[in-house]
Amino acid sequence: MGTIPKESGFIAKYRQHQGWWRTFVLNAEEGKYWDSRNQKWEQVCNRIINGEIDPEKKNFLSKDICDEVQRALGKQKSGIMETDRLYNNLLSSQPLAFNFFGFFRSNPDVALAFMKTTLRPDIIGVDDIVFEYAPESSGDSSAFDFGFVVRTKTQSGFIGFECKYTDTFSYQRTDTKVFYGDDDDKNFENYHQLYLDNPNRFPMIITHMSGIRT
Repeated sequence: MGTIPKESGFIAKYRQHQGWWRTFVLNAEEGKYWDSRNQKWEQVCNRIINGEIDPEKKNFLSKDICDEVQRALGKQKSGIMETDRLYNNLLSSQPLAFNFFGFFRSNPDVALAFMKTTLRPDIIGVDDIVFEYAPESSGDSSAFDFGFVVRTKTQSGFIGFECKYTDTFSYQRTDTKVFYGDDDDKNFENYHQLYLDNPNRFPMIITHMSGIRT
């Protein structure tokens, strides 16, 4: 299955799964990543090569999802979508978001049913589905992996999601020891206060999703 780095059992499990998928399902050559610590390229089992120019776009599960990726790249205004991660990294949250939810645009009835069933039964419409998107109300440059622009009879708003394979929602910038998003001492209160300060807005819901391709 290729090169499997020495790491924790949890991450190794998912990396091996994607290495198996690349080898026996995609039949694709093992790719590389840039090791910034050692300043050199390293092979790893969960990456493919030149996925962006491969007509099959092997990191995505259907043509509809590939079309959604192209649409999102074309209209991107906030956030950062890296084409290398999208097309070549089988263990990245960016292609994960498209593979799980990219079909919603071509199936609007399913998107509406998903929103009504899982979050808000009073939602009457899904107006847009966006990827790597930051609403203006967030006040910073961070972005959700994907989200829905929705409305009820009296409100309109945005519901954002974060997709993760192996890491938590908590994020640590390189210039600080502060984490963002978790409970206790990891800046959770700042996120919670942002929510409390906007009682009349449609709630911004952060949801985790972890999964592996099967």
